[in-house]
Amino acid sequence: MTEIDGKLKEFMPFIRELSSRLYSVALCFAVSFVVGFLISGPLIRFGVSVFKFKDVLLATTQPFQLIDLAMDIGIFFACICTTPFVVYHVYSFIGA
Repeated sequence: MTEIDGKLKEFMPFIRELSSRLYSVALCFAVSFVVGFLISGPLIRFGVSVFKFKDVLLATTQPFQLIDLAMDIGIFFACICTTPFVVYHVYSFIGA
């Protein structure tokens, strides 16, 4: 049992650093998701105006389809915004 305790004490600083990095990445993802969710309406209106769709209505076939679309946009936005942050933390953890 002392061998396991020795290994645990040896690797505990790395585990703590990894935990703090994962927490910061998760926080960045959550904030980016909320921002993407909240700006999904203007993004949809912007996309419709850029592509010049005349007389196009956004029709839904399910009750929560617009919420699902907003969540999809939020997840995509969060993935795009968080990717550089994840790459930075992976390289700084490996190089640390």
